[in-house]
Amino acid sequence: LSEGAEVSVLVVDGTRLVAEAQRRHGLAPTATAALGRTLLGALLMGAYRKEDEQVQITFRGDGPAGSILAMADTRGNVKGKVDNPAVDPPLREDGKLNVGGAVGKETMKERDGGTE
Repeated sequence: LSEGAEVSVLVVDGTRLVAEAQRRHGLAPTATAALGRTLLGALLMGAYRKEDEQVQITFRGDGPAGSILAMADTRGNVKGKVDNPAVDPPLREDGKLNVGGAVGKETMKERDGGTE
């Protein structure tokens, strides 16, 4: 809620964005999910930056995916990469993709305006 009792809602349908990332990088399903989540997070965070600013998110996990990076700006441009595009560990016991197992324990850093 803002000072004027207003609410801001931002919605993103990232289906085509994530599909395009999968196609361009030749990503396995779990790598697609990991990079897709990072891209969408950066896109949402970038929407609230000042004009001509960017946001960068980097996950440096100890899992087989390696580092995952995404950068976005205020105009909705976003790009990213995953070190191991072929990472696709076995599904979790509940049948879902094991994104946590692919990424491992990690640290997350946000870069804003060139500083960490």
